[in-house]
Amino acid sequence: SQIFSKLADRALLVGFSWYLINKYSGNALSIYLTVSMLPHLIMVFMSGRLINRYSPVTVLRYAEFFRSIAIGLLGLILALHLYQIELLAIIVLTFSANLFAALFNPALLTVPKQFELSGQQYQRIVALLNSSASAARMIGPIMVLPMFSYLGIVGLVSFYICSHGLLSFFSTTMHGM
Repeated sequence: SQIFSKLADRALLVGFSWYLINKYSGNALSIYLTVSMLPHLIMVFMSGRLINRYSPVTVLRYAEFFRSIAIGLLGLILALHLYQIELLAIIVLTFSANLFAALFNPALLTVPKQFELSGQQYQRIVALLNSSASAARMIGPIMVLPMFSYLGIVGLVSFYICSHGLLSFFSTTMHGM
């Protein structure tokens, strides 16, 4: 589920970049990319404390839920062709989704520590998580071309929601969490 989630993240980033550059301008793309990365920079200083305060599993559940809600709202706005608020919605909801992603990602890396794993098992899990992220960085932009051409931006958003729903399902059912 993590590989699908990361693929969807990369596909959505490239898809929205393409969508914004074609529909608006380079300025809109610059704002979008800045807004996409800013939450990660902000959360560097807070994510560890929040994860420790609420537990990694709780953070995973809520971060994934609210991230999916933000992107779902964005998909709804795009599907309903609410052009007058589209650009503002892309900016605000992308910021919101990435704020939760900035909590989700470090929480995910701390979850294996909650299980009694040997050092080798823990290393394998972390390596698998990192490998899936690396593979998605390469495959996501490649797969977005046919997906975007066939499904459009709303289809990419739908793929994102489905893949994150899968991740949510597995993260909440894993070992009775």
